[in-house]
Amino acid sequence: MGPAEIITAPYTIWTAPYGTAFPAPSQAPGAGWQLLGKRGARSYSEDGVAVQHQRQFSTTQPAGTMGAGFGFTTMGGLRVRARVLDLTLEQYAIAMGGNAVTRTRPDLEAVGIRTIGLVPRMRNPVPFAVLVRGPSAYAEGQLAQYELPRCLEDGGGAEVVFRKGKPAGIGVTFLALRDPAALSEETAFGQLRAAYPVQLIEFAGTMQSGVLGIDGSTQSGTFEKDF
Repeated sequence: MGPAEIITAPYTIWTAPYGTAFPAPSQAPGAGWQLLGKRGARSYSEDGVAVQHQRQFSTTQPAGTMGAGFGFTTMGGLRVRARVLDLTLEQYAIAMGGNAVTRTRPDLEAVGIRTIGLVPRMRNPVPFAVLVRGPSAYAEGQLAQYELPRCLEDGGGAEVVFRKGKPAGIGVTFLALRDPAALSEETAFGQLRAAYPVQLIEFAGTMQSGVLGIDGSTQSGTFEKDF
């Protein structure tokens, strides 16, 4: 087992309607959350999941100086990318901006048919929530997750290649939009949460005794410290 802060395991992506509550890192995604790819990370290409933080920065050089005097951010953004090795139409629909999958049910004389339109939704695309989840950098067995409350699929990687000896997949790119319900400017695109364990510590004396409180009083028991 390597250091927890070195992460080599893949992350998985979940989607849900806008406004769906995010689970705690210790909880399984509940009702409304749909796993991207039938087998999760096993349905992604070996490139895994990419989280791209975008930022454009501008500087100003006042007259009479040799360098920039100050700088400011002119644009920010966040994208999540993956190539999904799952060409079921339900997954294909995500890359098409949420196009509907229609069904003709099978009967005794004909197989069932599922159909999807290939023109991405152009007007009034429906935003949705995205959850990107994987190992925490703080401890083995703990989880971390990107919580993006309002996203669109921007179609930047929706290319399917069929070739000999290589699995066909379709690229998906989720663009984070500003969430009007965000509690702060820093969380306008969402937030990253990582779980970490509560660790037991020893106080002066034995494992079950120590000094607590600013008054110097001695207390008995096993105490926990939140690192």
